[in-house]
Amino acid sequence: MTIVLDPNALLVSIPKKSIYRPIFDALIASKFELILSNEILSEYIENYPAKDQ
Repeated sequence: MTIVLDPNALLVSIPKKSIYRPIFDALIASKFELILSNEILSEYIENYPAKDQ
């Protein structure tokens, strides 16, 4: 299965205690393939920059 997730939907699924965690767990378990458009990828980069190491 292939899906497109809104960036906010993906981000709220990451915390272990999130009620949306099954979305993230399914992604990690390769239950579906995540597809990103250039626009969505740009939104991730602009709004959620990598933390400095």
